[in-house]
Amino acid sequence: MRYPISWAMVLMMAAATSAGADSIKVEPGKWEFRSEATMMPGQPPKTNVTTECIEDGDVDPDKFMEGDETCRISDVTSSGSELKWKMTCPGPQGTLTGDAVLRSKGTTVSGSMNMRMEVGGQVMQINNSWQGRRIGACD
Repeated sequence: MRYPISWAMVLMMAAATSAGADSIKVEPGKWEFRSEATMMPGQPPKTNVTTECIEDGDVDPDKFMEGDETCRISDVTSSGSELKWKMTCPGPQGTLTGDAVLRSKGTTVSGSMNMRMEVGGQVMQINNSWQGRRIGACD
C-alpha cells in the first residue's frame, strides 16, 4: 500500500492554490524542507530534505492529495497562522487515518501529522514532522 508520507512537505506547497478561508500564508520564494517519519518505535526516523520554488503564498491541504483520488481531506480549520485537518485513505489492507497541523511564520513553517492504520488486529502508527524555511528567491 502506498502511504502519503513523502509528500508531507514538498507537495503541500508545490502547486499554486487559490486563496480560501481554510489556508495560511507563506512568503513565495525558494524553500528548503526537512521531514522526518517514524514508523516503528525504536527505529530511527526516515529523514528527507528537499528544496522547492513556491510561487503562490497560500497553503491549502487539498493540494496535499493532488493526483491521489483515494485519500480525502476533511475537518479543515484555519486560525491565523495555524492550519489543521484530518485525512482518511481507504485501502485494501485497511484505512489509514491521520490528524495534521501546520504553522506558518511567513518565512518558516513547522508541522506534524500522526497517522494510524489497523491491519489484522495490529496497529501501525506513523508519526511525521516537518520544518521549512525560505532560503531566497526562486531561480
